[in-house]
Amino acid sequence: MPEKYLSIKIIANLLGYGGVLPFLCALAGIVFGDTELVPFYMHAFLSYGAIILTFIGAVHWGLIINMQSTSNCSWFMLGSVVPAIVSWIAIMLSTKVALSILLSGFIITYVYERTLLWELLFPDWYKRLRTNLTIIVSIHLLTVLYLSL
Repeated sequence: MPEKYLSIKIIANLLGYGGVLPFLCALAGIVFGDTELVPFYMHAFLSYGAIILTFIGAVHWGLIINMQSTSNCSWFMLGSVVPAIVSWIAIMLSTKVALSILLSGFIITYVYERTLLWELLFPDWYKRLRTNLTIIVSIHLLTVLYLSL
């Protein structure tokens, strides 16, 4: 593997796994924080989840605009903005509904990637990173959803 790609892989992994920290901090606040601050931590958790889901769509957009072929690009670009719209809707709704929508959004976006974009756009190291982060984020979302019941 060329050195350029090795450094991109390392940086992406550090940033990707480091990006889980805001979820962990908000979850810790929800579980261990002052009862009066739980709504703040819940808002932080939901907002960050919406931002990250939107970011995943932006990754698609960035990769698609560099494609040489224009076949299906319009559909792929349309699919790349759906996570942002879903996130925006989710954060306007009740906590339980928002958590459920975000969880569904992460899973559906991952299935969309696996079905339509996986072999077309993503290197192997990104596939592993994306799979692991989707599992980690989904577990966090499920945990907070369970705590909110």
